[in-house]
Amino acid sequence: MSLLGIFLGLVVFIYLVYKNYSVIVVAPVAAAIVILLSGQGVLEVLTSAFMPKFAGVVKSYFLLFSLSALLGKFASDTGLARSIAVTFANFAKKSKNNNKFLAIMSIVTLNAVLTYSGISLFVLTFTIVAIAKELYKELNVPWHLYGCGLLGSATITLSMIPGSPQVQNLIPIKYLGTTPMAAPVLGLISAAIMLMLGMAYIKYAIRQTEKEGEGFFPTGTLIDQVNLGKTEGEIHPMWKCLIPLLTPVVVMNGFKQAPEIALTCAVIVLFVLFRKEFANIQKSINDGFSSSIAPLVALAAAAAFGGVVAAVPGFQVISAGLFNLPVPDTAKMLISVIVPTLIMGSSTGGLTVAFDSFADKYLAMGIHPEVIHRLTTMASNLSLTPHCSGVINTFVITKLDHKSAYKHYGIIGILLGGITVIIAAILATFGVM
Repeated sequence: MSLLGIFLGLVVFIYLVYKNYSVIVVAPVAAAIVILLSGQGVLEVLTSAFMPKFAGVVKSYFLLFSLSALLGKFASDTGLARSIAVTFANFAKKSKNNNKFLAIMSIVTLNAVLTYSGISLFVLTFTIVAIAKELYKELNVPWHLYGCGLLGSATITLSMIPGSPQVQNLIPIKYLGTTPMAAPVLGLISAAIMLMLGMAYIKYAIRQTEKEGEGFFPTGTLIDQVNLGKTEGEIHPMWKCLIPLLTPVVVMNGFKQAPEIALTCAVIVLFVLFRKEFANIQKSINDGFSSSIAPLVALAAAAAFGGVVAAVPGFQVISAGLFNLPVPDTAKMLISVIVPTLIMGSSTGGLTVAFDSFADKYLAMGIHPEVIHRLTTMASNLSLTPHCSGVINTFVITKLDHKSAYKHYGIIGILLGGITVIIAAILATFGVM
């Protein structure tokens, strides 16, 4: 019954978010279904599992989200975001046949640079959305194709390129004794494969939208109503625009400071460089901090649902049965990571559960620890389900919904990401690492 509860809870969660119900409402409803069919007290488990997880996420991410939203608001209100967008648009316009593709790849590249620098995917959207809105509107790119930008963030730089400071690439270290550079050749080959597959899909998606006669609207209608800063005025030089955005890179990686300190430095640098561009600095500060609340609460609610799922007996049954499957050891290892990440909708949560439960079994398989590190990290990235907290966070910020935009996350993140993991696993059996 607990297994049935997990299944029904996931179905209800996915169905309701597709119907555009707020995740703040959906998460506790779906969690209640899981709890009821697990034979436990709804109020008791919501109090002991759901709310602590919810509060923990808010506690952990409040400063990070607030500062990121403030940085994004400053970038939009000063014309920084518009300047980058116009520069990218002018570059894309040089190719009459590929301007939409180049526009999307500009966002992919910007995502890749900033996430590889250590900026959290959860908070990156606050800044990127203002740039992407101006760029996509200028070139009439369908707004729902914003989701294709995950090729440069939620796939390659989070788990494949060696040396990434993202948490997914760091979790295996304490269990395996590896480093962030684990299996560099395997990681780079996987990144190249993922990039080629992703670019092919982006071109296909563009062709499909052109056949349908789609433009920035209608999926860009809601984001167009959001004031994301200046729409006219001076176009600032690219070097000046990039300094504040790259400040977190330098502070986190060069000076080894916490992300909150790095973002504070970025906000200060942006203010100093663009202080004359603010129309109302008080309003920018107030609106910036306020805009972080809805995404943070949505993220916390989705994560809390995953916390409930992990706490019921059915999840333990699933975890215990994964290593009894009649498949090769490498496949067992990958499945033991993929299943909890899909159920929880969290790459970090699923990867942590997998290593807490199976680290000894992974090492006993005789697979090189660096290969285990790289393959499990890549497998955890197949968590981009409809109830994934990262997906929901992005949709709240970008004013998109599952019906119009989730397909890009499913195809790039899960389908193409899964193909890449399978190819990587095959290469690993031939000694590539």
